[in-house]
Amino acid sequence: MREDIREYLRQASTGNARREALFADVPEIEDDLGEAILDAQIAAAERLDPSQAASSLFLVRLSGPGVVDGWIEQGMQDEILGPLTKEVEYAAPSAARSDVRLGLVGVSSGSVLLHYRPLSPALPPSPKQLHYSTHPADSAVLRVLELHDFLERETDVHTIGSAFKEDQDVLRQARKLVEALEKHSVNLTTRWWGSTSVRRMSKITQRGRRHALRIFTAQEQDTPQQVQGMVTGLDISGIVTVAGASGNKKYKVDVGSERISDPEFTLGRRVFMLVRKIQDVDQVGVSQTHARFRFVRHLDQTPLDF
Repeated sequence: MREDIREYLRQASTGNARREALFADVPEIEDDLGEAILDAQIAAAERLDPSQAASSLFLVRLSGPGVVDGWIEQGMQDEILGPLTKEVEYAAPSAARSDVRLGLVGVSSGSVLLHYRPLSPALPPSPKQLHYSTHPADSAVLRVLELHDFLERETDVHTIGSAFKEDQDVLRQARKLVEALEKHSVNLTTRWWGSTSVRRMSKITQRGRRHALRIFTAQEQDTPQQVQGMVTGLDISGIVTVAGASGNKKYKVDVGSERISDPEFTLGRRVFMLVRKIQDVDQVGVSQTHARFRFVRHLDQTPLDF
């Protein structure tokens, strides 16, 4: 064998031994490599300068086949990040929604890594509170990440429906989010650094997306309902508009074009009737369409005015 070949093999053998020794103490990374690298970068930065620890910062990482070299198209941004930020907004009390609105403050290279902060800074404590600043975004973001964890862990629909029965707007935005993630083959990872140093990470991978799509699948529900009020509108297509007793609620009832001219549906007349309420509702109890009402029959009982 030629001497130069022997020398090459000796060097290659030595290099392999050095590489094995270098990686001998490196633990196995079971999670996404990009997530592990990001966590290591954040930890290293805080060790170098603890005073720079993040506060009221929401990191959003998009990865997967739909993200190529850290580039995403405008349509994908709108379809994914719009519902995500709306989730947080709707998870807050209505009086605080303007304060928790998230805005983009930075973008990192590599996989798409977006930095968001709430519109308002942390709120100073009142005299009756503990002496540290708080922010309504803390509870709103944690509420959203709780839902994301439910989806990723494939939690049963009854638990999700019970936990979020008062937050249907949040569930609607979550459905839009997972539909967009599935459409573009994107995984979502979020990290929150709260104003009180609370830290939380959550993710929605293909597993979470598929579970969410199953529970957000809607089916038509048809239930009987009594409607009473005053006829305030007639449409030649067969739609009668009935204003409820309080005047705040209006029902558009499909009576059919053949009944629209009946004396019972004269403008200004009070009616009391049985209708069918038809609505598309998913497995967690969220209505995904506006209710439609179809006339069944008039009721003889005279409605009482309260």
